[in-house]
Amino acid sequence: MARGCFQDLTGRRFGRYVVLGEAPRPASRRAFLWLCRCDCGNERAVRTVPLTSGTSRSCGCLMRDLCAARNKRHGRVNTGEYHVWVSMKQRCNTPHHKSFARYGGRGIVVCERWADFRNFIADMGERPSEDHLLERIDNDGPYSPENCRWATAKEQQRNMRTNHHYTFNGKTLTLPEWEEETGICEGTLFCRLTNGWSEAEAFTRTPNHTARSHRRD
Repeated sequence: MARGCFQDLTGRRFGRYVVLGEAPRPASRRAFLWLCRCDCGNERAVRTVPLTSGTSRSCGCLMRDLCAARNKRHGRVNTGEYHVWVSMKQRCNTPHHKSFARYGGRGIVVCERWADFRNFIADMGERPSEDHLLERIDNDGPYSPENCRWATAKEQQRNMRTNHHYTFNGKTLTLPEWEEETGICEGTLFCRLTNGWSEAEAFTRTPNHTARSHRRD
């Protein structure tokens, strides 16, 4: 069939569509329509340009199948590990995220390897429990295998204390090290220091003064 520049597409395949022939064209439409049958069985009237340019390749089932395939690659979209991974990326890559200023906004990035969830779970493994969160060992470093671990909120708080150094009598040590040095519980030392005690007071007063650690003499 030939009508000027007309090209008969009947019988040709475009993506999941097979052209059955010309489709009835409403009087209100000027564009030429082709009746197409999708591989899933649905039939649609499709204009020539979207069909031949590849813009329209199915009735919509192709996109649904692609999304389903992405989810099935690891089958873990409803797991805690997957939600942790998504949150990590959003904090670093999404400017309108509520925590972006404290992460991506100050240069915290996700390593290229962890752009794929399968690599993330291969490196980090399963969360030991629902109480465990993703922690960066170096708070100024990236999200990467060598700088991350699973830790509970309590462990994260302890690590924050561990990373902080205190100087007294010419020695600069972390709180766990000061506990070993003085024999005073790390928790007691932390409470004393956060309540305004000087290093000299915190590290020299005997433990029987602990009850007074929430107020200064």
